[in-house]
Amino acid sequence: MTSEHGSAESVPQSVPESIAASRCREVAGILAAKIRGGELAPGTRFPRLWELMRTYGISRGIADIVQHELKRQGLIRIVGGRPVVAEGRCAGLTPDALDRTGPIPLYRQIADILSAMIKNEDLAPGERIPSEDELSGVFGVARETARSAHRELRERGLAHTIGGAGTIVGLKSAATGSDALPMYLRIAREIADQIRDGRIAPDRPIPTRQALMARYGVSVETARRAVGMLCWAGWVYTVAGRPRFAARPERWPALKAWEEATAGRGAGPRALTAAGLLGLRVGDGEPDPGTGAPMRSAGGGR
Repeated sequence: MTSEHGSAESVPQSVPESIAASRCREVAGILAAKIRGGELAPGTRFPRLWELMRTYGISRGIADIVQHELKRQGLIRIVGGRPVVAEGRCAGLTPDALDRTGPIPLYRQIADILSAMIKNEDLAPGERIPSEDELSGVFGVARETARSAHRELRERGLAHTIGGAGTIVGLKSAATGSDALPMYLRIAREIADQIRDGRIAPDRPIPTRQALMARYGVSVETARRAVGMLCWAGWVYTVAGRPRFAARPERWPALKAWEEATAGRGAGPRALTAAGLLGLRVGDGEPDPGTGAPMRSAGGGR
């Protein structure tokens, strides 16, 4: 038995099976409620086996089964060998949703599930559909099957594919300008929107680079550039040795200037300066080491 496929055989013989099963259900229920309630945020790291053991006073075998059950429910997935809380677009997608013995091809069943999510607006226009790797992982199918599911959605007119951004809900002809942006700009704008509408409160941490990589399926460099844009503009500040935090409203850039500065491929410190954001000096690319705020030129401000 491996750590990703727990079974009752994992439970030490000294623990009665009925007690072990009851404890598994209890801990799995607690963690599932935390995920669905947002206490364990999408894209963040899920506790490892030893953390579950220490937090809930359970054996490694029971922790293993709990993790396996949450994976079966589609609430967590494995990224780079580590458990991660599934994104909204992946949460609830499970291998059990597929009829593997019936006449309907698996790729078409997956496409039907995603089509229903699109029609119910669980996947909104402009949102990225789970990638081939994500579909392969949550449904336990070959990547070619996941690729065929993406193709099926395109043929149904429900999605289109953008190089470097993935498969997006909606027709390409109806895509908004932001859909054509480089992925790091789309990420930066989405995080800024979350800060502006209060989904990320002032002085609270923004998603880490690792969380952004898991959520959007991007490289560390893309995640770094997105966070850099937020720091340069003033949406985010840093504290040495700590996560990056959402700035307070008085430090935010003017919305129109921000949107103009991030509307094209030439976005960066120079574009932010040209738009008048924060009075940044051309070439200033890092937060002020003293305050953690974006650096300003003399006399600059909002």
